[in-house]
Amino acid sequence: MSEAWLIGYVKNPTGVPFSISYVTNGGSWSEVGASTYTRASGVGLPDETMISKEGFCFAGWFESSDLTGQPLAAIAPESTGDKKLYAKWATPMEISTVEEYLAFVKAVNGGNSHRDKY
Repeated sequence: MSEAWLIGYVKNPTGVPFSISYVTNGGSWSEVGASTYTRASGVGLPDETMISKEGFCFAGWFESSDLTGQPLAAIAPESTGDKKLYAKWATPMEISTVEEYLAFVKAVNGGNSHRDKY
């Protein structure tokens, strides 16, 4: 065990809670998410079953206020520091043709439309 690691561990023990604050950007809670997490365990973040906004689809939690980067589903173990998370909302997509549906499936599945399976 290195001395640097030990110093870091003592400064940030695994059981000390860090706070989580949420900017809902107009969303409403049906069940409020966790307000703290620890370095030892992390925590799952609220999903679309816990927050909603009329006329929009929940698109995830982001660490940046400009809603860029990858959405977070959880705060991983070994994370540290208080977190401020921002909800992103998307306009629902209306799909009216098979081609639009297949394009949507392809986008969601990382470029694989699964067309060959049907």
